[in-house]
Amino acid sequence: MKLLFFIFVVLCINSCTSYPPIKQGEEGTETIRSVMLDHTSHFRNCYEKELIKDANYVDKCTLYFSIEPDGTVTNTSAKGMKNETVKKCIIDTLNSIKFPIIENKSRIEITQPLNFVKKN
Repeated sequence: MKLLFFIFVVLCINSCTSYPPIKQGEEGTETIRSVMLDHTSHFRNCYEKELIKDANYVDKCTLYFSIEPDGTVTNTSAKGMKNETVKKCIIDTLNSIKFPIIENKSRIEITQPLNFVKKN
């Protein structure tokens, strides 16, 4: 029983982060930024899988997506990405993110640049 509880706690730390509803203005922007930052390692994993194959691989893209009033992600695309495998992984990752609900119940359109460079 202790092991099951421990696994739940570890999983919850990684995926049960609580955010306030997304508001209009700077406060809402900060909430969205926080959610994206919490998923940085997932996006980086997409890049690092390709980096194993090509040690000099560098790439960048601009993510376009919508956040629906219930917090789901729709209308995803990644423009400018050279590698289709990494692009698919990034889009799959983005589609798996659940944002907080939107306070005013309106869809939000997001443009988010991503740059992938090798850590030294």
